Amino acid sequence: VMLPCLCVAMAVVSPPVLRWLRAHPLPLLLGAAAVTWWVVEAVVWKHDVESWRMPATWVCAAAGYGITRALPLAARKVVAGAITILGLAFAVTGLALVATRSTTWTWPDERSLRFQGPLTYPSAIGLYLLVTLFASAELWPAKSDDAARGARAARGITAVRALILPGAVATDSRGTLVALLVMLGF
Repeated sequence: VMLPCLCVAMAVVSPPVLRWLRAHPLPLLLGAAAVTWWVVEAVVWKHDVESWRMPATWVCAAAGYGITRALPLAARKVVAGAITILGLAFAVTGLALVATRSTTWTWPDERSLRFQGPLTYPSAIGLYLLVTLFASAELWPAKSDDAARGARAARGITAVRALILPGAVATDSRGTLVALLVMLGF
């Protein structure tokens, strides 16, 4: 409960986030309705406390996105680069471990990319990898005088995305695949 509250508190002190919230009430209301539905359903059906992690993650992710979008361009590029590098590392490591059927980091009964720990659920790691694809869009090279350098950077970012995408698909998560289809629509 504390982490989502702290994330929201950090987001609502940002003037760009407050301006966006005032200008876009529908996404805010839909997000609040989804979190409320999830929590009420968990209480009514007496679900384990573990089920509360999902709406907490939604709230933290939305607040983190708002905070990141409010950063100056140079800082956004640093954050996007770090997220993309982590996503690439997860995807390559996970695909290698799944290919070798290792059980150190992946569950032994799964043929899909599914890390132990907080990324146990295939949807969690799959959606994280899709978030890294969004983050990599921030890294697209700006138009510069050096066309060769821009072309190399674009090829490098495309190669990184080409490695992250199979990691997301390898999760065998329907939620991840639906999110991927939605993302391709944009």
